[in-house]
Amino acid sequence: PHRAEVDLILSVYRRRDDGWQRKILSWGFQSFVKLALGSRGDFTGTMMFRRELLERVGELHSESFFVNLEFPIRAIQLGTDYRLVEIEAQPRLHGVSKVANTGRIKTVIRETLAMRKRERAKPT
Repeated sequence: PHRAEVDLILSVYRRRDDGWQRKILSWGFQSFVKLALGSRGDFTGTMMFRRELLERVGELHSESFFVNLEFPIRAIQLGTDYRLVEIEAQPRLHGVSKVANTGRIKTVIRETLAMRKRERAKPT
């Protein structure tokens, strides 16, 4: 319903029942992003945006799922008007989450800290 109003629509899960391990990982990740970047880290990755916004944000540096935060955080920093909507989590039909992989966690930490470094190096 917000497509005509804004250039970016982000989503968060209304509730998600993935068990205690996932809850701890999610809480840790979201807390880390808030601490490192000063931004919320609970966007699901499901988003709608105008193509021009992608061009305004420019090059994205993340190669993991962290790009689902890098893009909206940078867009919001540019002053983009956005809306946040709640969505229902759907059960996984196949496979398992790859988020709890140690290598993946290290990659996301590295990408978050690299974004923090880039943000701090920007001229004011």
